Amino acid sequence: MDYLDTYIETLEITGEYSDNTVQAYASDLKRFFLFLKKKIGRIPVSDDLDSSTIKDFLESENRTGLSASTLHRRKVVLTRFALYLVNIGVFSRNDVLELFAWKQELWKDIYTREVQYLTDTQVEKLIATVAEENSPKSIRDTALLSLLLETGLPIGKLISINLSDIDLTNKRLNVTFDHGYYSYPIENSIDPLKVYMTSARKEYIQSDSEEALFISQMGGRISRQGVWQLVREWGERAKINTPISPRILRNTKVKRMVKAGLSTADIQRELGHSNRYSTRALIRKLNRRIG
Repeated sequence: MDYLDTYIETLEITGEYSDNTVQAYASDLKRFFLFLKKKIGRIPVSDDLDSSTIKDFLESENRTGLSASTLHRRKVVLTRFALYLVNIGVFSRNDVLELFAWKQELWKDIYTREVQYLTDTQVEKLIATVAEENSPKSIRDTALLSLLLETGLPIGKLISINLSDIDLTNKRLNVTFDHGYYSYPIENSIDPLKVYMTSARKEYIQSDSEEALFISQMGGRISRQGVWQLVREWGERAKINTPISPRILRNTKVKRMVKAGLSTADIQRELGHSNRYSTRALIRKLNRRIG
């Protein structure tokens, strides 16, 4: 789309945002424009940016199970891009107000929607479907999904795990968060991890010096997108009746902790939340659904 590249270049030049933030903005905008291109059947231009398209895009993203914070970022990115178009004279401020006039209704739906998670039966079906293929990919994915379901790690932490973070002897996973350190018991996922580390991982790595635990088929550390894709793929193959995501698997772990009677403080530590308010909000939503 016209102006997209110049906007990203402007963000890079001003230095107001970190490289990671600029990359996230670029990724969000490209995702939106791919959605728009598919909708209108051609390469989009700035005149194609209207309120119904933005609303349709965010509602589509909402249905995939993204967290409210990620959806909020998508909206912020689109808003700031629209304001950039105002600054360079493409849009007027009234245009921007019209683009986002509907947002209160949408965000009310996003923040009050039910928390999605898998039932125990769905978890068993998912793991069984992955394991029955018995390929290097399925061995890796069994280990990854088992670890994600047991720890509830955020996807960023999951993909950053190194071999040195796994304590095979004591069956622990050691993770450092910005606000502290946590050692996760991994009794349930240790066996799939051992199988992966001694077999499939060796087929993926390009160098014995590779530190990453989970390796992509390209030979490097697996990416966020790679995890999203494998979770979605196995969910479809297991015929789970709703699209699943890493967030839904994380919520599944939280559901188990809530049902087991863990305290808010314990759940907060395991989730790596920096403040208790996020944890409390999630627990309240889960309790409403669990009943």
